Order: sequence, then C-alpha cells, then structure tokens
Amino acid sequence: MKSNYNKDGINKVTYDLLFSDKEEIGNVDDVDKKEQIKDYIFLVLDRYTRFREKSIFSSLLKKYFGATLGFDFSKIVWNEKNEEYEFEYLGEKYTFNKLSNMIDDKKGKMELESKKRYGKCHEASLGMSLGLKDVKVLTGYLNRGRGKYLHSVIETSDGKIVDWTRNFVMSKEEFLKLTGFTVLETLEKQEIIQIFLKLSKLNLNSKITSVFGRELLNDIERNPSFFEEDENIRSIIGNLEDDERN
Repeated sequence: MKSNYNKDGINKVTYDLLFSDKEEIGNVDDVDKKEQIKDYIFLVLDRYTRFREKSIFSSLLKKYFGATLGFDFSKIVWNEKNEEYEFEYLGEKYTFNKLSNMIDDKKGKMELESKKRYGKCHEASLGMSLGLKDVKVLTGYLNRGRGKYLHSVIETSDGKIVDWTRNFVMSKEEFLKLTGFTVLETLEKQEIIQIFLKLSKLNLNSKITSVFGRELLNDIERNPSFFEEDENIRSIIGNLEDDERN
C-alpha cells in the first residue's frame, strides 16, 4: 500500500500545500507589460550567468540562445569603474556580478556555470551562510510570470543578495524590484548554527529548515527532554560563535 507520508514523516498533501515550489497565479495574458519585461530580463540574466568567461563553447551557447529565444546578450556590458555588469532593456536597468567570479572553489564554479545549480537554493544558502560573516538567509516566494516559487537567498551586511541558483550577486533593492521576492522567513547565522546542531536528530530537509527551523528550535528548547545537549555540542557551538566574533 502506498504511503501518504514522505520520507520526512510529513503528510504529502500537507507538505505540498506548505512547500509547493510553484503555484500558478493566473493566465500569462493577465501579466502586464512591465512584468513581462522583468520576466525577460530575469531569463536573460539566468542564461548569461551560465556562460564561462572567454569560452568558445559559451560563445556558441550565446549565439544559440540568441537565435532560438531572441536573447540579446550584447546589451550586457562590464562597467570597469564599478566592477560589475550592467543590463538595460526598455527603460529597466540592473547591475550584478557573477558569484562564480567571486569564489575560488573549482567545483563550485563549475556547478554555478551549469544546470547543476538549479533546485539547490535552500541547501546552498544555508550551507554558504556558515562560511560567511554577518549574513542572513531569506526564504520566500519569487514571483515570476504566471507563478510564484519558494526560494532561498543570502543577504549580506552591505545590502547584497547572493542567489546560488542564478549565479548572481545583486543589490537587495534591485533584486526585489526584478523578482517581486516576498520574504516569509529570515534566519540569522547564529540561528542556523543552533538549528543544525540541535535539530540534527530530526534529519530535516533544507526546505523545512529554511521555513520552520526557528519555530521547531523554539518548541524543542521549551521541551529540553527531547534531546540531551552534551559537552561536544556545547564545544562546537562555542567554537563557531568564537569564529563569528573574530
């Protein structure tokens, strides 16, 4: 008999209602012209950030997307003074950087410049946050065209959004304007550390952790008998907190 529960022990119907990655919100004809322009810009940036710098294969891909989808990548230019890319289209202008150009990890670079980056926003945002200072993980709905999608990104202390699945770093103001991102939950780095260490026995997936991690942690801390925090866990928490202060 087929189970009504997923591998995390949650009712599948309840899970889909709470954590659906996509929700249709209307007919494409109902989307106004301005939103269609933003949709186009989003898609162009998404494809562009998959290209490797000075790669023959990337040049061929650019020509392919230009011919088949009408994407004009020539409008994306590098601003030497500001050290960032600029893209202007029908009165809408956005600036961004590629995350892959800002990290040294070869494996990470290869993933960011390929389709492998997709579907990992919650996992990647939570994981990256542990290696960065003064960051938050934002989880909410990314609004695009006919639907909205559950999505996680990192917000830095200088007001930037780091989006792993799109391989770009953009000002929070421009990111919200482009995507209509609606924040449902914000997790500070210290909260994420506590959640990972104290809720490890629950074996939560990254999506549930991003949305309900704080509530679950608060519930369990009100009922400490659920688990025993040993000296090893306290030591790990102390070391991580010391690293953050330093």
